[in-house]
Amino acid sequence: MKEKMLLKLERDRLLAKSESLQKTVENLEDKMNKEVLDKSDHRLPSDTKRDAPLIKASTGKPKLTPYPTEDRTNPFVHQTLDTYNAKGASLNRAFRKAHMLSVSCVAMHPKKQIIATGSDDMTWKIWTVPNGDLIMSGEGHKDWISGVDFHPKGTHLATCAGDSTIKVWDFVHASCVHTFKDHIQPVWSIKFNDTGDFLLSSSMDHTCKLFDLNAGKQR
Repeated sequence: MKEKMLLKLERDRLLAKSESLQKTVENLEDKMNKEVLDKSDHRLPSDTKRDAPLIKASTGKPKLTPYPTEDRTNPFVHQTLDTYNAKGASLNRAFRKAHMLSVSCVAMHPKKQIIATGSDDMTWKIWTVPNGDLIMSGEGHKDWISGVDFHPKGTHLATCAGDSTIKVWDFVHASCVHTFKDHIQPVWSIKFNDTGDFLLSSSMDHTCKLFDLNAGKQR
């Protein structure tokens, strides 16, 4: 009996020590990620001048965002892209062991030298380019992530997954601000429109859906 009690006390002591070390490691990782942002000047913009939060809670009936007019000027009509000789391309850097499982999708930040990756390991991560420093990672999906896309202002990230959900993540508050559960089968892809007011999705349930991000609902 005495030996069993000693073993139990020793086990509890080791568990407490393990939890303490885990918290220390997490604190160090958070501190290192913040230092990377400060040193590389890759901090995500807070965009404090925007009119309203992307997804806002409403006690009454949500106010729907007007659709863009059909006769408006194409926002990309004057956009020019520099040509690049692909024959002279070479590998600059490989992100070794970026995820535990296969990387399924990648998206470029619209304003910063940053990329987002999604994986079969059910996590998404954000990296600096070309250094490959990990800035932020998130988890919350219950199945493989199939698509990621940055909001045009660069303040949010949308993810979709095999769990049939779409999540919108707020970098400023480091949290998931909304989860859409309108699809009944895995969601394959998502894309913000150019104004950032709407999010389009496609799914294995044979449907495409349009979501009003200001109202927080499907249209």
